[in-house]
Amino acid sequence: MPELHMSRPQSFRSESAFRIAWVALAPLRATTPFQTVAVSFWLIDRGGSFTQVGLAVALPTFAALVGIVLGGWLTDRSNPLRLLLWQNIVALCIALTLLLSGRMEQYSEVAVIATISVYGLVNGLSGPAARALTPRLLDESRYNFGNSVYSSITNLATIIGPLFGGVVYSSAGFEWCILANIGALLFGAIIMFVLSVRTRTSRVLADGAGEVGFIAGVTAALKFAVATRWLLVLMGVDAVIDVVTAGLFQTGFRALSAPLGGSAVFGVVMAAYGIGAIAGAWAAGQSRGWGLKAFAVVMVANIGQAPLIAVLPIVDVGPMLFMLVWVGALNGYANVVYMSFVFSRIPASMAGRVSSLLMAASLSLQPVGIACFGAIVDVIGVVNLFLVCAGVLLVVSVVALVLWRGIKSQLRLEVTDGQ
Repeated sequence: MPELHMSRPQSFRSESAFRIAWVALAPLRATTPFQTVAVSFWLIDRGGSFTQVGLAVALPTFAALVGIVLGGWLTDRSNPLRLLLWQNIVALCIALTLLLSGRMEQYSEVAVIATISVYGLVNGLSGPAARALTPRLLDESRYNFGNSVYSSITNLATIIGPLFGGVVYSSAGFEWCILANIGALLFGAIIMFVLSVRTRTSRVLADGAGEVGFIAGVTAALKFAVATRWLLVLMGVDAVIDVVTAGLFQTGFRALSAPLGGSAVFGVVMAAYGIGAIAGAWAAGQSRGWGLKAFAVVMVANIGQAPLIAVLPIVDVGPMLFMLVWVGALNGYANVVYMSFVFSRIPASMAGRVSSLLMAASLSLQPVGIACFGAIVDVIGVVNLFLVCAGVLLVVSVVALVLWRGIKSQLRLEVTDGQ
């Protein structure tokens, strides 16, 4: 077995650094959607086509996939705080370029789309690094807390980012949207510089792990995921749920809101779910961990969502919003327990790469769910769509629990880097 090298700072110092890092990351996560909003409406105001608007949204998403995979590899090779520092600096330069380009009449729409796509790639680097702050700065007993912070801030940014981005664009224009993002990047870079100098992150690396090339590193993570049965089952369940969730959010909830008031109701629907998700993540963060029971807890939370999802289209608005809060809470709780379980059972030297695989799989499957569910609504209607989603969620979770009985013994052995 390769020799292991460990260096962990005192818990108080690590947790303080974790909290400060997320103080810096929170405004950045909230203002990053400002760029997409600003560029989309900038293109429309200049008379650009909706094809260009679609590219301005789609290309940064695909670029982020590449950035996420690359970010996972870089995270396992380095201090995630230092990686976030350089990511902020590079993103700041790109945002400044975008600001200047928006003010230049001769700057082409194609160049603006290319610039925001490069920003998407660089922004993707931050995903695995931000995830890795939990296992690299916190003790295992605080993983639920760390993942709840990640989940809560991400969910909140998803709700308020596009909302406030639209408000800023309509009231102040393109420049102020980009300036808000630039301010967050500058603030984040300063904080990450101070933290990267003053804080030592824990490192558990086998000899030579820091010299593993990109292709070899990603391949090793894929082989590990395939060879680890419990992780493979979790990833399979997560993939199916990502397809269902993306389809419900972007297609199902819109179809549900259309006869009730359209876009205004859709915003309230998403807010109800988001509030529940934040509350669920916070509740999970207060617990010390479920140990081997975490797998079953995640599946039971998924099963609990199924009946609520099934009846959403057939109840009045008030009960529907109430149930959406609970659906969000169960999902938020499950997500935190899920990631804490993964971090506590995988080699620390693969935390970044495994996180990047999970994030990349989720992001790449979302368009599949959105496209498929749109076609399904046209064929079977909204009520049947929600019944199908609930059924899929229920069946997949029950099957996972059955499989869990056969692989639980594997997790009774402590996972180490040499295995």
